Amino acid sequence: MNRIALRLQPLLLCLLALASSGVPAQQRKRLSSFPEGLATIDHLLLHFDPDSAEGWLPACRDLVLSLPREVRITIAVHGPVEREQLKRILAAQGIKRPEIVIVGRLITPWARDRMIAVGNGSLVDLLTPRADRVGPDYTGDLATASTLADRHGCRAVPVALEFEGGDIVCGGKHTFIGWDTIRSNSETASADEAIRAFQRLLCSEVVVVGRPVPPHIHVDMYLTMFDQNTVMLGDPIAGGDLLEKCQQQTPLVALPSFDTWTIAAQQVVAPQYEEVWRELRQRGLRVLRVPILHGEQGGVLTWNNALVERRGAERRVYLPAYGVPLLDDEAARAFREAGSRVFAIDVSGIAPDGGTVRCITNVLAWSSPSQPKPVRSLVVAPPVRVNVNETH
Repeated sequence: MNRIALRLQPLLLCLLALASSGVPAQQRKRLSSFPEGLATIDHLLLHFDPDSAEGWLPACRDLVLSLPREVRITIAVHGPVEREQLKRILAAQGIKRPEIVIVGRLITPWARDRMIAVGNGSLVDLLTPRADRVGPDYTGDLATASTLADRHGCRAVPVALEFEGGDIVCGGKHTFIGWDTIRSNSETASADEAIRAFQRLLCSEVVVVGRPVPPHIHVDMYLTMFDQNTVMLGDPIAGGDLLEKCQQQTPLVALPSFDTWTIAAQQVVAPQYEEVWRELRQRGLRVLRVPILHGEQGGVLTWNNALVERRGAERRVYLPAYGVPLLDDEAARAFREAGSRVFAIDVSGIAPDGGTVRCITNVLAWSSPSQPKPVRSLVVAPPVRVNVNETH
């Protein structure tokens, strides 16, 4: 194979995989991923891993209670034993809503990373990365796509690109991809060719962030797409200011113990965040800041790893919460001031494993937000009986 063919191989294989999926070319062009902050979540996926169950359950519970009841929730499990275990756990919490599907393989709690759903309202493809680049602990996650395709009538499409969903954030016009993902796909092709491959795959303009050194290996740990022209970017200096306030409280504020949180650690990563800020501003994007804390051993307290949707006229943010009011309240304030309704999701148990809300979820189906119809009559309607226990 000549040098040009080698350089083009990843792109050609990617397009070949889409062509072999049986999707007509005109339909493939319209397929795109969930535009975060712009669309309404209709179907949400989680993974159940018994080894992570204790820490995962509070986040799962809060998500089920916070999402409107019309949202379909699916939880993937390994086998019948795990299905019965999950049923007992959910029943103990009074949760009856999610449907449970058996994958037949060991899976991790990270529903985000081994699959990207793309669709156009009537057609959904579940894209999975190069299997030979997926570590042995995560190969079972790939099977979720095939299981869902068989069950729900969508397509599971393996592509010839290496990716983890946490390093890809789609926002309609723009898709933000971490530099590490582009670099990992540039071994036999140029970075520009890898970028073009992702643009064709996700049908949006790719914005590469995190050059030369990213603040984190996954872009969704430090960047949140809020609307088509606005992003929320982590701010370690603001995090350091909050940390100083925590250290001045009497009694001392108890911080999560899975890492050591110091002001010096924030100062080390601050230049990387400023570089990302410049990249985003050069694209003409509005950049708002939200506190973030980095640990000495690589841990992160992030409020960027959130789910954002637009439901009617309301933007809703399902926001990580660590049980530290001084920190959680300040982060929630930043999202509220940006114009959203915040739902706190308890991630204090799952965060030590390396991820929070966005990491443990994946959006499988979505729709354009329905706007309330204008009132065209002055006729007063009879009073409506309201269930005071209704939270949505």
